[in-house]
Amino acid sequence: MAPSDTPNLNEVALGAFLEDIGKFMQRAHDGYDALPEQVRSRASVVLPGFKGRSTHWHALWADAFFHALEQRGVAFPAGINANRVRDAAVYHHNPATSLHWLSAEADRLSAGMDRKKKDEAAEEEDGGAVGRPALRRDGFRRTPLRSIFAGIDLGRGDPPDRRRLNHKVAELGPATLAPEPIAGEVQKAAYAEAWPKFFDAFVELCRAEPDPELFHAGLLSLSERFTWAIPSSTIDQPDVPLHDHNKSVAAIASCLHRFHEAHGELHDAAAIQDRARRKFRFLTGDLSGIQSTLFRLAAQQVKGSARILRARSFLMGALVETASLLCRRKLGLPPYCELMAAGGRFVLLVPALAETESAVADIRRSLDSWLRARYYGDLVLNLGLGPAFCGHDLLQDRFGATWAEAQRVAEDAKHRALSTQAMGTLAVTYGADGACPACGVRPASRVVDDVVRCEACSDEYEIGRALPRTHTVLWCHRPLPEGKVLRQISVPGDLTLALLEDSLPAGDVEAWRRVVSGWRVADPAEAGNASTRPAARRFVANYVPRLAENDAQDRRFADLSPDARDLDTGDMMTFEHLAALSREADGKDGALVGRPMLGVLKADVDRLGQVFSVGLGSGLSLGRLATLSRMMDAFFTVVLPDLLRREFPDTYTVYAGGDDLLLIGPWNRIVTLAAALEVAFRAHVGANPSVTLSAAIELCGVSEPLPRAVARAEGRLDQAKDGGRNKVSLIDELPLTWPALARSIAVADQVSTRIRGNTVSTAFLYRCLSFSREKAAAQGEVLSLRAADWRARWAYHLRRQFPGRDNEGELRYFDSLMDSGLMAGGGEALPSAVVPLVIALYRNR
Repeated sequence: MAPSDTPNLNEVALGAFLEDIGKFMQRAHDGYDALPEQVRSRASVVLPGFKGRSTHWHALWADAFFHALEQRGVAFPAGINANRVRDAAVYHHNPATSLHWLSAEADRLSAGMDRKKKDEAAEEEDGGAVGRPALRRDGFRRTPLRSIFAGIDLGRGDPPDRRRLNHKVAELGPATLAPEPIAGEVQKAAYAEAWPKFFDAFVELCRAEPDPELFHAGLLSLSERFTWAIPSSTIDQPDVPLHDHNKSVAAIASCLHRFHEAHGELHDAAAIQDRARRKFRFLTGDLSGIQSTLFRLAAQQVKGSARILRARSFLMGALVETASLLCRRKLGLPPYCELMAAGGRFVLLVPALAETESAVADIRRSLDSWLRARYYGDLVLNLGLGPAFCGHDLLQDRFGATWAEAQRVAEDAKHRALSTQAMGTLAVTYGADGACPACGVRPASRVVDDVVRCEACSDEYEIGRALPRTHTVLWCHRPLPEGKVLRQISVPGDLTLALLEDSLPAGDVEAWRRVVSGWRVADPAEAGNASTRPAARRFVANYVPRLAENDAQDRRFADLSPDARDLDTGDMMTFEHLAALSREADGKDGALVGRPMLGVLKADVDRLGQVFSVGLGSGLSLGRLATLSRMMDAFFTVVLPDLLRREFPDTYTVYAGGDDLLLIGPWNRIVTLAAALEVAFRAHVGANPSVTLSAAIELCGVSEPLPRAVARAEGRLDQAKDGGRNKVSLIDELPLTWPALARSIAVADQVSTRIRGNTVSTAFLYRCLSFSREKAAAQGEVLSLRAADWRARWAYHLRRQFPGRDNEGELRYFDSLMDSGLMAGGGEALPSAVVPLVIALYRNR
């Protein structure tokens, strides 16, 4: 290859990412005859051979993809040569030049991680050879993607039937994520329907996005949208989506390009194929101090506390994204190298170059300095650069050890937080305005809406006001003109984070020259439009309840504070509004009853470390880890917001993503939401007993400082974990199983109906509550006086409440609820009557 033909990084990365696009196109068409004649004529040079016949026909379909782009007159962004991209993509199974070998070696390393040997031997699967009858050789079109959760086994019970946990080819969205049995004919039809939509969107992307960085990000978004449910291999282990496989191929190819370019070896095919040299490293970023920083509020009555909390959660995610962006820019890497990003963490694949360590050290100093000045040590972003490893270490038999060592380094980095800073300078010096009234810690220095706050809380207050209207988020190397944005603030690396209600006009060249990266919020109700800049779309857990037009007449809001009543239609509801919504209309006279309180719901995935480290067993690979991370996050960012929007619209999202969530809402609705949340999560993971959810609910008054309630919820979550996991803790000391919670909700509703129908009095229910707690205290004391006494006294009060034969049904009902053993035939007993009794009482106070 002549120096003038040397491919640049963008060309190699894009070609590597698109090398398996032919699998998508091929599965959407009916065999060899659908290939254009010009493409068929290239079969002998594109395809490898095996025993006298051509194999890996998807490579020729990749050639057909580029041919179709030519026919549409499509060009890539400036600086990206389409012919080099095509060569990198098309010849990865029959490489002849060093350019071909960059993508070929990347594909082989990625496939070596994600597939078994017999997968590789059977890659001729496509049945496209001339003169060979298709018969049943269309299995590659009929085979659906197997859910990544189907392969998780921690020995927690019988794993689900993998064959029934599949995903149909469909656009990513809340309605398509749950696995189910998929018939072969349905899968074939889905390919045919999805391909033209993808191709048209790809053409729009090429015509709309002239910037290479934004183009790559837009392509990743488009790929996830359409190829998240397409198996990269349909033999033996069809559980790695085309999207994640292609991304890892592009990441490896990008690092190979950077490594061999630095060593002057881009024209040396043998050097590129050398798997013994240490060419790669993992770089992990992990945000620490999230909980303490998020809930650092001086008091619940802090003006704009709801919007401050919401903004803090958003800005923490933006900070992690900023750090990842800075690392990629400093190391000269495209977005494909960000292999995982969720839950305050990211993982990059980077080249093992001499300058990598110094570049990461520079970024670490920059981040530490910015965070120390802004958060005074509360919030830290730790960067862990793992040891260098070779290509052999990426293969399946070695990858587990390679990954474990990288994660050990990432954990060690947490013990050196802010190590680049002089810690003795962290003392806080207050000025004339004293401490910030919002966080109560940092010096107040900036006035916003007549309140002097610290820089961080001021930004959070203003960002929180803008977030409900934000549709586009951009990172810029210079601030945008003020008239174009809702709000923009400075972030590390001398970048500006800008929030826009809509995107910048595509023709505003001067403004777009300032943009480094960005995305727009994905609307589940829309298919999306790749021609809108930025093309990258993202599902985010951003649901918050807003005031509707008729809410001004809602009786429950009549006694709110003047500040709460002064809000307009479309504004975010305050916590006062949410607490008021917990009151119910009594069926007798329509009077409002119930205690107005908030419910704080905290939940996370059980045994997450084990799920990722050992859950996949010997099948651990980079592609599976990326898929598992992305699909776990999708529950919290795609499924959950849709659930809230449809069924629980009065719920406030503080944060949700990665593997956990924190929601606030009317206390009674939060209890019901918890049960629905577990049902949805169980469906998402295919009812795998090794992948479960634990949760905690804490009730609090609207005037109580929220951090206290969150701290109690955290304690309850520990109770649920200590109680065996896969449970929920609320009200009582004893955590409930999820079926017991559903039963408790039903019983609470039955008891509430009896209260409102005057069948029982609240005084009787309080006695029931007292007896239930006595019973719990007497557990295990079979021979004690207390164990015998409570049951006798309970029998007396029960018969006094329900005298005579006419009340026999109610008597049996409440005795069964107490599980006293006095009577038979009352129905299924609960582990504790405390939870349904308290719920019923609070609903009727």
